[in-house]
Formats: sequence, C-alpha cells, structure tokens
Amino acid sequence: MSLLKGGFTVLQTLPAPFTGETRIRGVSPNAMEQRIQQRLRQSPYRHLKDVQCRLDGRTAFLTGILPSYFMKQMAQEVVRRVDGVTAIDNQVEVWTAEERQP
Repeated sequence: MSLLKGGFTVLQTLPAPFTGETRIRGVSPNAMEQRIQQRLRQSPYRHLKDVQCRLDGRTAFLTGILPSYFMKQMAQEVVRRVDGVTAIDNQVEVWTAEERQP
C-alpha cells in the first residue's frame, strides 16, 4: 500500500530487496545517501542528525528514534526535497521522554 501526495509516494510496506546499484542522474547511491545525511544534519531540528538513511534505488529508508511524530514528519520532509528520491519508507520510531527512562 502506498500513499500518493503530489506525485510523491510514501511507502507503507517494504519493497523487494534491491539487487544492484542504480545511478540517479549521474550520482551514485552512496553519494545520494551522503547528501541526504548532510541535509538531515543541517536541519534546524537538532534531533534529525540522529536519523539514518539508506537508499535502495530511488527509495529512501529512514531509521532511528525521535522524540515526536512532528520530528518524524520533518525528517521525511527534508528527504522528500532531495532531487532523485521518489519514495520514502519512514521507519523512524517515536519514543517519548517517559518511554526512554528506565
């Protein structure tokens, strides 16, 4: 199942594993991942630096732990604006401060 918003797909299920390297507009997947990580680190939201991104073709897989659903959405918005990314699988978990305390 996927949600379409303005021609952009947000995946709700995982696709089949990627089996080869795909260059996006002449940029390697590794370079794209670095570009995404840099954008997350440069965000005014300091928590986004803790989000990791892995590319599989043109799909960005986001993982990590954030303190709110707003931050999870902001991570997705940062990645959505990166040229070449056409789908996002946002697997970021939200843990409130109470959930993180032992």
